[in-house]
Amino acid sequence: MLIKRTKYIEWLTTWKNKHVIKVITGIRRSGKSTILNQYMNTLKQKNIIYYDFNDIELQELTYKELYKKIIAQSKINVINYIFLDEIQEINEFEKCVISLFEHKTLKFDIVITGSNSKMFSAELATLFTGRNVEIHVLPLSFSEIHDFLRKNLKYDKKRNTDNEIFEHYLKYGGMPILLEIINNTSLIKNRLNKILDDVIDKDVRTRHKIKNVSEFKRIAQFIFDNNGNVTSTISIHNYLISNKIGEITRPTLDNYQKWMMDSLIIYKNPYYDLKGKRVLNTSSKYYCVDTGIKNVNTNFKNEGKLLENIAFLELLRNNYEVYSLKLRNEKEIDFLIIKDHKKTYIQVAKNLDTEKIKNREIGNLISINDNNRKIVIVCEGESYVDDNGIEIINIIDWLLGKVKI
Repeated sequence: MLIKRTKYIEWLTTWKNKHVIKVITGIRRSGKSTILNQYMNTLKQKNIIYYDFNDIELQELTYKELYKKIIAQSKINVINYIFLDEIQEINEFEKCVISLFEHKTLKFDIVITGSNSKMFSAELATLFTGRNVEIHVLPLSFSEIHDFLRKNLKYDKKRNTDNEIFEHYLKYGGMPILLEIINNTSLIKNRLNKILDDVIDKDVRTRHKIKNVSEFKRIAQFIFDNNGNVTSTISIHNYLISNKIGEITRPTLDNYQKWMMDSLIIYKNPYYDLKGKRVLNTSSKYYCVDTGIKNVNTNFKNEGKLLENIAFLELLRNNYEVYSLKLRNEKEIDFLIIKDHKKTYIQVAKNLDTEKIKNREIGNLISINDNNRKIVIVCEGESYVDDNGIEIINIIDWLLGKVKI
């Protein structure tokens, strides 16, 4: 069961035959290989050269050997379409890619994928000196899963309504492999744990020579538990001391947190100084790449933060700059988003059923004295605009594109 990842296919098509290196990043099992295969199918009879470096034998290649193999397979007077999947497994891969890119006689259209920090824009800007474009792949969106299931109800006879599909998505996330087992919750949990174990093993333990994997997993669980809350090395350190777990140095904790981000397990959401118009480096919130991965490691607790996590990921999918925002008197706004120099303030809540919740969610937005859009995303209730001009948007309406942000 494959969902066509239209957004990514269209992006690749837009850059087809352009003299830039196309880079696709994303956590392992998020669907990068499927995207490559779907795009390669659109090329039909073109000269395609594909290497998947999840293959252990291929991981033994040096960048020089890889370069020679590709040259030997290439044809003259045509464009050779090169696809290098999980290329970070090859040491100094950038030398091979640049040599192909700059080849004097052969023509190449190059697409590479990767799932760790070697593939981030900042590092690639140094490696490729501006000769690349990048798109980041996230797990399946609610809209992708919803549309697929509504068209293929035989795969999920238990969940026929939007709310039922959303409840499943909230709990188990959108890793593509889950579509094959969507009615088997026990197997879903096992698969999600296996995905996390694979990421930790290949992108953390092996790369950074970690000896105490259980210690790393414990820190990861703490960050999952505090999903959407301010998390720092100090707070993790204090947690370890108060629970008598053991002493881990702050530099080691810094590394653990960085390696979780590098392997794309979590995303950092820094605070923004509205008055100074700058990003603050003092503290940040963190969100998991997938609510399912978070949930199987935290026993499915804190629905409010799960909604916040889903909103955060959807905002990333839609190419917003996303920040947390702290106001005066310790009030907070869940998200400040910016696109095309336009700001929007967003709160996320399960509902607005009590005056206390309304005062917190809507009151914080009203306290911002400007004319930018102000939105509360809710799980329960209809979409409407209140008397203060605050937009109340149902999360399912938004995720399905019925209401725009």
